[in-house]
Amino acid sequence: MLRSAQQRLLLYWIFLLLPALGIGTGSIWLLHREQSRILAQDQLNRQNRLAAVAARARLIAENLDTLVVDVQNGLMATLRAAPADASENFLRDWQSSNPFVRAAAGFPSQKISSAPSGTDSALAAWAATGPWQNDSSARLFANNLSATNDIDNSLLYQSSRANLQNISSFNKPAASPQAAEESSPPQFATPPRADSGWSPWLDPQQKLHLFGWHQTAAGEILTVAVNLDRLQRELAQALPVQLEPDESYTLRSHEGRPLATVGHSSARESYPSLSRKISSAPPTPDAIAPLSSQTLPGWSVQGFLRPASTFIAPTFFYTSSLLVALCVLTILGGGALLLRQARRSEAESAQKTSFVANVSHEFKTPLTTIRLYAELLEQERVREPAARADCLRVIARETQRLARLVNNVLDFSRLEQGRKKFARESVDLENFLRAALARLAPRLAEAGLRLDLQLPEFPLRLDTDPDALEQILLNLVENACKYAASGGELAVSLRAVPAASGPAAAEITVADRGPGIPAAQRERIFEKFLRLDNSLTATQSGTGLGLSIARQLARGLGGDLRVTPRPGGGSCFILSLS
Repeated sequence: MLRSAQQRLLLYWIFLLLPALGIGTGSIWLLHREQSRILAQDQLNRQNRLAAVAARARLIAENLDTLVVDVQNGLMATLRAAPADASENFLRDWQSSNPFVRAAAGFPSQKISSAPSGTDSALAAWAATGPWQNDSSARLFANNLSATNDIDNSLLYQSSRANLQNISSFNKPAASPQAAEESSPPQFATPPRADSGWSPWLDPQQKLHLFGWHQTAAGEILTVAVNLDRLQRELAQALPVQLEPDESYTLRSHEGRPLATVGHSSARESYPSLSRKISSAPPTPDAIAPLSSQTLPGWSVQGFLRPASTFIAPTFFYTSSLLVALCVLTILGGGALLLRQARRSEAESAQKTSFVANVSHEFKTPLTTIRLYAELLEQERVREPAARADCLRVIARETQRLARLVNNVLDFSRLEQGRKKFARESVDLENFLRAALARLAPRLAEAGLRLDLQLPEFPLRLDTDPDALEQILLNLVENACKYAASGGELAVSLRAVPAASGPAAAEITVADRGPGIPAAQRERIFEKFLRLDNSLTATQSGTGLGLSIARQLARGLGGDLRVTPRPGGGSCFILSLS
């Protein structure tokens, strides 16, 4: 059956471990649920953001289609306003003055046998196919597109649109009111006319061209090739500026070449005013919105959403679990420290209780002896002079023993409270040792120990506290009388220490021939209340304070007290003084 202390210890750990482990397990379970919720919410947010990017990409593509149609309508209105009698000069002047016109040419009839000299090669190759003879090639787009919800983007788009209409339709000659009416920018809902149209065309080198044509009343075919490089720059200026920080959009040609990119911090840093950058887009778009096949086939607006941070997914759970584990370990560590402190306090309490019992017993023994012999002398039961002298010697010896006990208790109390004061004076150590050992001779004789005193040839003086020094020596001798009496010898020596050997000036050595002290216990014997658990200490009374007080007094004097094994058996206590 477990002892009471062990039962308390077991219950303590049970009541500490179970709540701590329960809190840790519950916290990790809640963290796992929270991580799942965060991941689900993050995925939903990601899907919503992807849908928003796709919608914005479609809206941008529709806006760009509208701008291209505005350019086509403006160019076509100018083409229709060309004078019938001077179309060649008009087209030449128009080509040189309108930035959206790459080339312009007139053909005398619908069937072209040969292009006029100086005609753009791509335009001539396209005209040779006779696209105006096919009704399906006549395309004048009707668009009625919704504007963006973003005010800044809408204003930029409207500004770009008005600018394109002005540029594409400028440089028109004066005309009759009817011609002016025809040359006004057409409404988006205007249906296509059979005498004009637009035709995107890929040449053999897979280069895209955008051609327009108009057949005059006289049957002449007037054609125009749009300057796609200028159109591209204008479309780039019409891309939206105000975007979410994690969005970017790229306008790509039919060849897959990026023409303009807006969005992300890197783009805004390069072009802070328009937040656009001509560069390579990320490899995989999150949304693709193609432009109309009747305006710029193969061109598209690609939307990109910056990848979500991967911190929340794995790191949130592991970091939080680590913090929970640290909290649990802190609780267990704090509990262990409290338990250790409680056990130390319990052990010290038990030691103090034992100390009080031992001190009481130690006081009681000499007091009983003194009282007994004093009563014998008082009642004159001892009449022989020699016996009376023996009684007086016993009383003196027990009185000295009692004085030593009282001094130890008082020194222990002062040292524990930090109130011990040392009165230093110049002491002749040789004379001091002779006198102190002479007072201890009866105790040595009672223990059966022969004293071997070794002193230096020259006097050795030192500033120290003689009372504290005598208390140290008394405790060492008393310790030898209790535990090393079987050796029959006690060697006490004094020697000067050279200055080069250390701070100590002198050493007093007390060596016995007792059973010795194990190496693992040589430091522990200086702990207060400690008595080694063996048969020798069990048969001897004591408080366990003598060596502890001796070391504390030695260190208070600026020295130290240590123990080493004595060659040949026994222990050697070395008192260093400075």
